[in-house]
Amino acid sequence: MTLDPAVVAEWQRWTGRSESTNEVLDPGALRRFAAVIGEDTDVERHWPSLGHWGCFLPVVRAEEVGFDGHPLRGGFLPPVTLPRRMFATAEMHFAAPLRVGEPATRRAMIRDIRHRMGESGALLLIDVEYVITQAGVDCVMERQTIVYRGENGRTPAMVLSSVDGPCAARGKIGLMI
Repeated sequence: MTLDPAVVAEWQRWTGRSESTNEVLDPGALRRFAAVIGEDTDVERHWPSLGHWGCFLPVVRAEEVGFDGHPLRGGFLPPVTLPRRMFATAEMHFAAPLRVGEPATRRAMIRDIRHRMGESGALLLIDVEYVITQAGVDCVMERQTIVYRGENGRTPAMVLSSVDGPCAARGKIGLMI
């Protein structure tokens, strides 16, 4: 599948778009997140690994959910027509601890949108920068790459792999796709 260069250029105009979300970092939501990843649910004492991913989740009405389980396209991110949307990579910097039960702000900005051709066809990669602040301090900085691709091409099978670190100590395994 190829993409019309004019359509790609339209999506690229979303570069620089930003949004800001405020919320109190809810201990109940963090407890549920910690439980799912198999960590200590006493989140007031121990912040779960990647716990910031359990915060700032969108509230989406059923009719606003797309076929892929994500909010419909065209809100913060451009209305990309490639059907498969996947998390690709993230770079994170943890400058200060986040505090449970305290207000926080997450700022998001689309930093880059680029078109590539891969083995499976057309790809659109979107880099989004997130900064989470509390009491005026930048605590977490993260840059994620989201990739969109067509239905064509093969989808690799999931392969079990060993995991080093804290998960290994609890007998967990990882999945590579």
